[in-house]
Amino acid sequence: MKAIYSQPYLIVNREIINNEQIYLQSEKYIFLFVDQIITSKDKFNIEEVLDLSYKLLSTNYCLLYLHTNQGIFTYKVESPPDKFIEEFVKLKRTY
Repeated sequence: MKAIYSQPYLIVNREIINNEQIYLQSEKYIFLFVDQIITSKDKFNIEEVLDLSYKLLSTNYCLLYLHTNQGIFTYKVESPPDKFIEEFVKLKRTY
């Protein structure tokens, strides 16, 4: 099955190497499918996702919030996820 839309998000891990604190950043994707949203660690049926929203942190980052029946899941994104939210809203209207 092909994803309707994919939204990149960042995972930041802190490691200490040779007594030096290092931040490692990796890029993952949130995939929007007809029946589910899949991240690198989580999978949600579309019926479980109640809403999506985001908040600007700075000119470089936003926080994307997935409001689900399991709670709110937060993802750090580099650009406003307007298109991802728009595609989700279109999809939810069909349910």
